[in-house]
Amino acid sequence: MPDITANTSDGYVYSYQLTWSGARNAATGTAVNSSASSSAYGIRGERGASRGGGYNYTVARSFFVFDTSGVSAEVDTASLIIRGRYNGGGDVIAVQATSDISTLGTADFDAIEGWGGTIVTYSSELSTWTTSGWNSIALNALAKTHIEDNGTLYVCVMNYDYDYRDIAPTGYAANRNGLYYADDSTYKPYINYELVSTIPQTDAVFFGANF
Repeated sequence: MPDITANTSDGYVYSYQLTWSGARNAATGTAVNSSASSSAYGIRGERGASRGGGYNYTVARSFFVFDTSGVSAEVDTASLIIRGRYNGGGDVIAVQATSDISTLGTADFDAIEGWGGTIVTYSSELSTWTTSGWNSIALNALAKTHIEDNGTLYVCVMNYDYDYRDIAPTGYAANRNGLYYADDSTYKPYINYELVSTIPQTDAVFFGANF
């Protein structure tokens, strides 16, 4: 099965605020990193205690760009494969990002298709995250169509339970997922896919003949 490695423009954007709404719905993130080989906190949706009392909230989203121009046939199955690192306490989901993430900046914190309404998803919830191996996120029919037709696939992986669902964490909730990015020489994220197999018409007639 062929693989498509993520572009080295991948990375994360995070938002840090004193309210959940402020952190999750920020139009611009607090900071961005598109050159790190890995992050222990690249996907987050959490609440922490502030030094002066009260709480603070942090949301981090990881963004990936894949050159799919070499795919010229129908995709049967596809998975986004990401190597985990350190934290694995959160559930995640892959959603469609916009082409703005080609050059990742703090303004791309909300560069998600359907943001502010119905977020366009590329997968279901992934409820297990290994920190010492590869995590496989099965991509849905829309993602497979975009792999076939669009030439480039833009993906955001975000926390599912709090960020995607927009539910403020209660109590102390450290929902963090660590991962590697394409700048790492060994553990580059990639899409693994398989094309729909077809039997040539001449063979189909042959195999259907009566002897």
